[in-house]
This record gives sequence, C-alpha cells and structure tokens, in this order.
Amino acid sequence: MEYLAFILLEYTVLYFLSRSNIKLIFKIIKRKKLAAYLLSVLFFPGTVLHELSHFFAAIVLFLRVGDVEIFPSIEGNKIKLGRVYYERKDFVRGLLVGIAPLFTGSAVLFGIFYFNLFPANDFLQNLIFVYLIFSISSTMFSSKQDLKDLGLVVPLVLFLVALVYILDIKVNFQYLEQFASSFVKLIQILAMVIFVQILVNLFLRIVFLLHKRKFL
Repeated sequence: MEYLAFILLEYTVLYFLSRSNIKLIFKIIKRKKLAAYLLSVLFFPGTVLHELSHFFAAIVLFLRVGDVEIFPSIEGNKIKLGRVYYERKDFVRGLLVGIAPLFTGSAVLFGIFYFNLFPANDFLQNLIFVYLIFSISSTMFSSKQDLKDLGLVVPLVLFLVALVYILDIKVNFQYLEQFASSFVKLIQILAMVIFVQILVNLFLRIVFLLHKRKFL
C-alpha cells in the first residue's frame, strides 16, 4: 500500500507543477491568443495523445464518437487545447473515458524510460525527449469536463469503504507485492518526470523575472 500512496503523491506533485508552468506561461505572455498558440505548439504531442486516449477509450467501451478537436479554442476566460465529443450513457464508462489519458500518458512515459530513450548520450535526443516528457506530463491529467462523472463515483466508493468497515471485512493487499518491482520502477520514472517539470518551472520563473524587470 505504501507504494500506491507514494505514486499518488507523485502524481499530485506532478499535477500542481504542470498547472504552475501553464500559469507562468500566461504571466509571461499576457495576450491570450498568443498564449493559446504557444500552448498549442508546446503541448501538441500531449494534446494529440490526450484526445486520442478519449477517442479509443470511447470506441472500446462502445460509445459513439463525434468530432475530435486537437487545436486550441478560447472559451470565455478559458483555453481548450482539444476536445472529443462522445455520447454519454452511464457514469462508469464516462469516468473510464475521462481518465484514459492519465493511463495512456503514464504508459508512454514509462516506455520512454523503460527503453532507455532518455537520458541519452546525444544532446539533440535528450532535448527532444525533455520536450515530449514535458508535453505529455502536462496534458495527461483529466479536465473538469472529463471528470464530471466522478461526482457519482465518490459517494459509491465512500459507501463501499463504510460497508467494509462496518462489516469488518478483511481486505488482503498482499497480492500487490508481486507488482512491487513495477511500482518501484514507476516511482523512479515519475521522479524523473517531476525533475523535468521542475527544470521547466525554474526556467519559466527566470524568464518571468527577467521579463518583469524589462530585461526581455
């Protein structure tokens, strides 16, 4: 269980770091349209992966899919990097489609490190994969729209937890130990991804300070 708790903590840190980086970009580039175009370029690989994850998850779960958008649009005070229109039939499939990008993004990041594509001895290769890691890890989290079915799942989970506690049902998590090596590998990979996000965050903060002092 401690592995899962640590992984959850890393995903939480990664989420807030990625949101911080997006906010810094908006602070540096104050014109919303220009920021939208820049974000569309920076996050294009991640956006494509994110929306295709929704698309294929909906197809696998036998949900009709409409239009797929992978270019940004400005809606009021918000910027939508992409969108997939699909029919909603029940909250379970809606939630699975909503969280699909997190699993797909994690799988791609896992593959990059598992096959030793990064870090490498080649500078250009490292630069490309830093960009891909940043793009994918910034866009693999679900939006509020993706998770609107989560409100129905939370009460159900709380009910099941309460039921287990009241009935004193013994839950054995020992079977998870056979996946210990995979959990450790995922923890290490997420730590590397967080490191990349921190580097980007520091770079953006330096640019923001220089821009604020009119050096840029």
